[in-house]
Amino acid sequence: MHLLQLAQSAGVEVLTGWAFTDRKDGLLIFRNQDGEEIHEECNVILAGDGARSQVLSTFKIPRPPILLLLQAKVQLPEWAQPEIAIVWFIPEDTPYFYWLIPDSKKNRSAWTDY
Repeated sequence: MHLLQLAQSAGVEVLTGWAFTDRKDGLLIFRNQDGEEIHEECNVILAGDGARSQVLSTFKIPRPPILLLLQAKVQLPEWAQPEIAIVWFIPEDTPYFYWLIPDSKKNRSAWTDY
C-alpha cells in the first residue's frame, strides 16, 4: 500500500482490474474481466505479471529462467523459536535456501521452502 501511495503522490495513475493483453499502433491494450478494452499511450509500463509475462512476450524481451520450488507444511523443530523466522543455506543441498516461518505457537507448525 505504501508503494501505491508513493507512486500516486508522484503523479502515477494506477488502474486496477485491468490486464495487459497486447500492443497495436503504438498503443497498449488492456482488458478487464468483463472483456472491455482500453487502448492507452504510455511512456512507461511497470510489469509485475510474473515469469510467464504477457508484457515480456509482447515486447519480445527474453524471459528469465523459471524456477520451481517446493513448499511444505512441517512440524517446527524443538530447537526453533515459534516467534522467529529462520533462513539458512546448505550449498551442498541446493544453490538456494531453506526457511522456516512459524505458523502458530499453538501447533508449532511452519512453512518450509527447499
